[in-house]
Amino acid sequence: MAKVVDVIHEYKILKTKRDFVVINTRGNNCNHSHFLHERAARNLIDIVLRKKIPKSIYFQEAAKRIILDEIYAEKIILNQRKGKKDKYVNNCR
Repeated sequence: MAKVVDVIHEYKILKTKRDFVVINTRGNNCNHSHFLHERAARNLIDIVLRKKIPKSIYFQEAAKRIILDEIYAEKIILNQRKGKKDKYVNNCR
């Protein structure tokens, strides 16, 4: 059985036996994500509420799962498609 740790706007943090679960209460069962630490769950909620693009791939996927805003989801998807920048190499020698 999961215990409710906190409710922040429409997001609920649950403590299970193994991890923490962030659930969007306005969504359905697929609008949730799992975290090992409570601080990470709170960070994701903070990022999503501010509509920031997460840098971590795991956080990007988690944000896509819990949000309902399609425009914000598209921004995250576009950021994932950009990929990493090329590494700078100085070829002066």
